[in-house]
Amino acid sequence: REREQGKATGCVKHLASHGYTCDSFNNPADFIMDVVLGNEVRAGEDSAPSEELDQEVKRALLATVQQQLAAGYQQSAMARKALETFEHDRAHPKPPGDTMHSGGTFAASWLTQVSVCSGRALANVVRNPATSVGQVGVNIVVGVLVGAIFWQLNGDMEPNRQIRDKTGFVFFVMVNLMFSNMGGIEVFLKERVIFMHEKASGYYYTSAYYVSKLLCDLVPVRVIPTAIFATTVYFMAGLQPKVDKFFWFLLFAELQSIAASSVCFLFSCMFSIFAIANLSTTMFYVLTMIFSGLLVSVAKWPDSTRWLGYTSFASYSYELALENEMTGLVFDCDKGGPCTGEEALGELYLNIAVGNWGRKIGILCAFIAGFLTLGYIQLNRLRKS
Repeated sequence: REREQGKATGCVKHLASHGYTCDSFNNPADFIMDVVLGNEVRAGEDSAPSEELDQEVKRALLATVQQQLAAGYQQSAMARKALETFEHDRAHPKPPGDTMHSGGTFAASWLTQVSVCSGRALANVVRNPATSVGQVGVNIVVGVLVGAIFWQLNGDMEPNRQIRDKTGFVFFVMVNLMFSNMGGIEVFLKERVIFMHEKASGYYYTSAYYVSKLLCDLVPVRVIPTAIFATTVYFMAGLQPKVDKFFWFLLFAELQSIAASSVCFLFSCMFSIFAIANLSTTMFYVLTMIFSGLLVSVAKWPDSTRWLGYTSFASYSYELALENEMTGLVFDCDKGGPCTGEEALGELYLNIAVGNWGRKIGILCAFIAGFLTLGYIQLNRLRKS
């Protein structure tokens, strides 16, 4: 039998109307449990039953309290409102369709589910400064250190020195953006048990939960810190002081960061053990770094393995960022004197195909969409055992 139905904020007030008063410094949740279990008494009554009483007497007293609470609820306004709502829902049933889940219909729309889940996820981010403020602070410190190491790369006129420095700088920035986002492994793994329980109970669509977690993790924990890091290293390293060049660099850094985070989300959905997810992500990043084209030139690979260069999302962000910086510059090369950035990017040094930015950005976005889709499929497959 029901004792109270309605908003949680009205429960204490409802009990107070029946003589059960919650003290100012008493936890409302503990107080409600004490009332239901018969450990609280109404104003003017004797003290609660002691431990020395016979079990039969305690059960009789508890049954009396339960009957009083049930009777009080049946006579309350909230009981009448709940009955009216029930009668209305029975007279106007919701048609089956998109609102169905395995156990019935959802009471809330998809957007409402996203809103509620996002509020909870955002509250968790705020409550854990290490994943929000800490991430920003770490990116500022690392950005200053990297900027100090690669300080003003345009100042050295030694032959080939600028080409080597700029190439190493861009590669290091892209690799750092990969490994600095490994915190994304915990995003779904940490709440795996809670998610499976709530999904089995029909709380929300899997897609609503997935989208809300992505929004509340990518924007405050990935996108904003990446923008701070990229801005810091760009100007400290003395890259081209042009507005378009800067924003292109920022875009490529963000795409690299989101792609790396998407890999973490995928392995976070796949594995229930953090050590395995962490090892799998690290190995994937290492292979991605090797196949990016800097450590070993793709042109020197055998024809049978050259296709592996296309499986590295880092190769596209690295080539885009490097091409963005080097095009329009003239370098002092040791092969025939001065050379343009386009020549250095081509067969002269790096063997990078210049141009086709739209194609490369599209492939990078396809990698992101693919990782996120696979992560959603894996998350949707989880079932409560």
